[in-house]
Amino acid sequence: MKMRKNGLSIILEVYKGDIMTEIITIFFSMMLIFISIAVVFYVIFSIGLYTLAKNNGHEDKAFFAWIPVLNTYLIALLAGDINIFGKIYLEAHISGILAIILTFSGTIIANIGSYINSGMLFLLTFTIYICSFILMIYIYYNLLKNIDSNNATLLTIVSFLVPIVFPIYIFVKRNTIFEDKYEYYFEDENIHENTTINNSNNDTVDSIKYDDDYNEIK
Repeated sequence: MKMRKNGLSIILEVYKGDIMTEIITIFFSMMLIFISIAVVFYVIFSIGLYTLAKNNGHEDKAFFAWIPVLNTYLIALLAGDINIFGKIYLEAHISGILAIILTFSGTIIANIGSYINSGMLFLLTFTIYICSFILMIYIYYNLLKNIDSNNATLLTIVSFLVPIVFPIYIFVKRNTIFEDKYEYYFEDENIHENTTINNSNNDTVDSIKYDDDYNEIK
């Protein structure tokens, strides 16, 4: 009986060892797949954001697209100035800095709260996350509105419900030039054209005056 029990125990231990090995292998395989997918989406999003920034007047800051945290600031710059609930006006660079501060402070306070059981810390963390969420909704909406004003609301909702939609959409629309850029371009062209016409007219008038003066002298 003793030998049988020991033999059975050895078999069970080997079996358990095989199960644990399989579980660990599956776990690390899934982690590797998850990380690979995350890297692919990050690269896709960075390429899209980088190109979009270069096409819309932020060439000097386009490389922010590849840097975590700073890419949030770049998104805010592309989104432009925002008006929260029609009462709180934030310039683009201010909303970008504020979004970074809220994200970091919320994470830090949440980590502190995991060690200190405090209702105030929980309430503060919750408030910060809510403020950050609202701010990012407005930033995303403004950016998507600059890209496609007709579907901005729907795209914003879908982007928050299905997060992978946003990086894919930014990549697909990376060559978009915002409408106001076209307006500025045509305004500049019109100004240049009008200036040329005016200068041409002035030269003609001056030429006529010069001819008249010359005839009078004769």
